[in-house]
Amino acid sequence: MRYIVFLILLITTACKTEKQQFGGTAAYVPPTSGSGGTVDDSSLAVELINSNSLKLFYSAEQTTSTAGKIDSILNQKSPADTTTTSYYHLIPNDSNLGTLENGWIKINPSTSSLSYTGSLQQDLIFNAVTIVALVRGDSLGDFISLDPLDRESQAFAVSIDGGTLRARFYSSPSDHYETSETVTSSGSNIIVANFGDDVGLITLSLNGSLKTNAVSLGTPTSPFSVARFLSLGSSLANQVSYIKELYLFNRSLTKKEMGSMIRKVAKDHSITDITLHPDLQAPTTTTPTGDPNFAPAKAVLQSSCTQCHASWASGSATYFKNVGLVVKGNAEASPLYYRLKNSTGSSGPKTMPQNSTISNSEADLIKTWINNMN
Repeated sequence: MRYIVFLILLITTACKTEKQQFGGTAAYVPPTSGSGGTVDDSSLAVELINSNSLKLFYSAEQTTSTAGKIDSILNQKSPADTTTTSYYHLIPNDSNLGTLENGWIKINPSTSSLSYTGSLQQDLIFNAVTIVALVRGDSLGDFISLDPLDRESQAFAVSIDGGTLRARFYSSPSDHYETSETVTSSGSNIIVANFGDDVGLITLSLNGSLKTNAVSLGTPTSPFSVARFLSLGSSLANQVSYIKELYLFNRSLTKKEMGSMIRKVAKDHSITDITLHPDLQAPTTTTPTGDPNFAPAKAVLQSSCTQCHASWASGSATYFKNVGLVVKGNAEASPLYYRLKNSTGSSGPKTMPQNSTISNSEADLIKTWINNMN
């Protein structure tokens, strides 16, 4: 295992202080500086960024520096309680570790195991994680890893080595599995490393590609929930990383969610040479022909649900099916229906919409549409 460069300690239950809830009222605001534009506010990506699944969000636009040397990298995913000072900001112990270079965070090899540290008051314990990053292709070594506090096992890492992008999970120092992809550009690369909660479940995307064929070394086992710390960069000589943006979700994203995040990053940074794999493509937003039950159901969703679920406003019947909210022909197995306050069946909880009401007849319109989907 390697040394630590950028470090965030994830406090274990035994030693944590007051727990902070991330997400809540802290909403994503698209970048306002730089060459990138803004993302459509109705996109699935915005909903993901505003959700509690996103725990960390760093970018080169949100750093403080003195004479080009980085003083701090600010986490833009703030706690709901904005009075706290524990925002997962990264603070350096080594003033020579990070610099800003042409809009990129340049991470130099570390001479200290605690070069960038942040105060944490919440334990981030998970057995699945998704990392979305905008990284330069000429980076070298591990540009991000998640390592347990008390063991040399259960580590996630993403690296670029000799023109190959690798996403790896170590169940022990000698047992791991990985998925890889060839890096062809030394410029901006949008990387998504999606680590699932079972053996070999690594989905890797490089600029819209999709690789799922993990290979094993030794006999790796499944990930399990354990407190981990985040580190950026490598401790090895000449291994320099360049990062412009980084998101960390505490769950495995669906392929459609991965594609939405790729499109958001590409649009924000004016990256045009992205071709999404078909499985990552956005669901169609057109209403299927011959589905007379969808329009009245959609009207109920727009009046009762889109205040909190903005992406549903432009969603088609196919969209709701593709993102897993609807099971064709089975309303009582569809989260979009069975979570409603007046839905039937034993699945639940039946708590939606949280800040509004929905009548029996309105719930029936959604049930009728799902049960009779074309």
